[in-house]
Amino acid sequence: MHADIDITDAATVTITNDDQATVTIANESGNEDDGAVTFTATLDVAVDGGFSVNVSTSDGTATTADTDYTSVTNQTLTFSGTASETETFTVTPTSDATIESDETVNISMSGTAASTVSTGDIDVSDLATLTILNDDDISFSVNDPSVTEGDGGTATLQFTVTLSDPAPAGGATVDYSTSDGTASSASDYTAIGTTTLSFSVGETSKTVDVTVSGDETVEADETITLTLTNPTGTDVVIGDPTGSGTITNDDQATVTIANITPNENAGTATITLTVDNAVDGGFAVDVSTADNTATTADSDYTAITNATETFAGSASETETLTITLGGDTKVEADEIVDLAMSNLVPVTVDAGDIDITDAATVTITNDDQATVTIADITPNENAGTATITLTLDNAVDGGFAVDVSTADNTATTADSDYTAITNATETFAGSASETETLTITLGGDTKVEADEIVDLAMSNLVPVTVDAGDIDITDAATVTITNDDQA
Repeated sequence: MHADIDITDAATVTITNDDQATVTIANESGNEDDGAVTFTATLDVAVDGGFSVNVSTSDGTATTADTDYTSVTNQTLTFSGTASETETFTVTPTSDATIESDETVNISMSGTAASTVSTGDIDVSDLATLTILNDDDISFSVNDPSVTEGDGGTATLQFTVTLSDPAPAGGATVDYSTSDGTASSASDYTAIGTTTLSFSVGETSKTVDVTVSGDETVEADETITLTLTNPTGTDVVIGDPTGSGTITNDDQATVTIANITPNENAGTATITLTVDNAVDGGFAVDVSTADNTATTADSDYTAITNATETFAGSASETETLTITLGGDTKVEADEIVDLAMSNLVPVTVDAGDIDITDAATVTITNDDQATVTIADITPNENAGTATITLTLDNAVDGGFAVDVSTADNTATTADSDYTAITNATETFAGSASETETLTITLGGDTKVEADEIVDLAMSNLVPVTVDAGDIDITDAATVTITNDDQA
């Protein structure tokens, strides 16, 4: 009976999938100079058997033609299919120094390949954007100028404030002000309070003038600081906030030593040094003597070796020191001691700005006098000859020669009372109390007569080294020829 009913038929129940998976990519941004930017692709629900999808970039406002970034073309991301699974990839912006707006790159997906499911059940239509952030700035900087101060009036120290790129749309501004470095606004320059410097679109540099006061003071080079603050403008910053301006010293000071002419028997003499211009901080300099015609060996003076004279640094300042002289009674030529400076030590300024090359002399003036005298003599007329003696009282350096002559008084050569002496030269070595002699010939007779006189005088002084005016030869003498006859 059951054989009449066929139940061999079979059927299937097809459970239709009604689930959808979606892959999304989050938008990202990154500084252009910071390297690769990482993107994350996220699967929301599980996908049986997993799948793969390709990601690619395309130009937005950023372009590969402008080398703004490195393109990505069909880079495959493989998902195992787990719910909330993520996969990552990177896009690399190109670093540059160009001031520009933020730029965008488009990210898209394509080329889905599934192992078991229909690719239609996986939504990869989501798009993402990479925003490349401009991290380049327009920076302000200021230079480090210098100016020669001059001896008077004013000079201009000019700073240059520069933008690294032309001023952007809307322009740019920056504030500036001066402050003391080693220079002082009280005397060296005119201070500038906070002042705004404005740049129009496209401008790249402006100048700031600082008025510098000239003087004749020798000083170190001095500095003024210009400081930049408070920049305004799109992407405008301060790169170099300070400039150091140098006021270059152009002054020179000269130290001179005055020549002096003291008498040798004065005991001491004062040496005076003078600086012409002011010297900031002052200085010290040594003074020394050196033999010229005067010598320490001859006790003409006491040597000075590196005697230090200290100057406060005032204009026309003088400093003095004393030299000791060796007095004597010897007639000699004026003698010279050399003076020189050395070992300059400034407190603050450059040694090259002080001239100490001047030299001077101490001329030790002879104040001694020598006198040559002739002794009167009284010989007998029949003695035949008589000796005449000349005496030098003080020493005479180098010696000298002098002539002696006779002249008739009551005795006469005509009466054969004596034989004349004409310019008989007597030579003195120059020793103190030295004597030189010569002989006069007498004319003896048997005639009774009065005593008779011959005059003696000196002339034609010839010193070897000294001044003839320092030897007195005015003395005169007589030879009194005594009558020795008897009638």
